[in-house]
Parts: sequence; C-alpha cells; structure tokens
Amino acid sequence: MEDGEILAGLEARDPAGLAAAYDRYAAPLYGYCRWMLRDPGQAAKVLRETFTIAAKDGGAPKDAGQLRAWLYGITRDQSYRRLRTAERASTRSPTRPAGKTTRPGRARRPSWPRSGG
Repeated sequence: MEDGEILAGLEARDPAGLAAAYDRYAAPLYGYCRWMLRDPGQAAKVLRETFTIAAKDGGAPKDAGQLRAWLYGITRDQSYRRLRTAERASTRSPTRPAGKTTRPGRARRPSWPRSGG
C-alpha cells in the first residue's frame, strides 16, 4: 500500500490504513524512539501513542508526501514529552512532596527575643 492509500485509510478511519501505516513505519519509528529515549519500554509506549494519535480524526497531512514526516513529528513530540516528565520527576526532592516548595524570601524568620533597650 502506498502512502496515498495509507493516508486515505487514516482519513476514513479504516483499520487497514492504520495497519498499513504501522507495517511501513513502525520499525523505523521505534528505532528513532530508542535513539531518543534509550529505554525499550518507553520507546514501545511512545510508538503506541504515535499510532493512537495517528488513528484519531484530524491532523493528518493532506499531501501523502508528508505522511512520513507527520508520523516522525508525532513520535518526536511524544518522546520529548516523556523526557520532560522524567526530568521533572528526577528534580523533585524525595523528602518533599510534589507541589510543596519553599519560595525564596518567604521563609519564616526565627523569633528572637527582643532586648530591652
């Protein structure tokens, strides 16, 4: 199946179009995910998310020549989202729950006894 037929299948929400897109692009997209994420489990999740997004209505390119780039763009965006989420999780303090941060200049000042004088 050519990209034009795959695109028409995706636009029609035909499972055969999605299957053809998967057959043609899953292996190179997975390799791209592995290169970006380094983790095979995360790469598999991003690949699944990519084809879930591609199967949804709307957003597909009108030109069949853009199908490959569109799928790689979805994969890139999903990979970056996972990398940002992992980065945020690694910067949280294990002793401080998420959302409970101190603000500079807002710390409580100790109450010192005033000297009379």
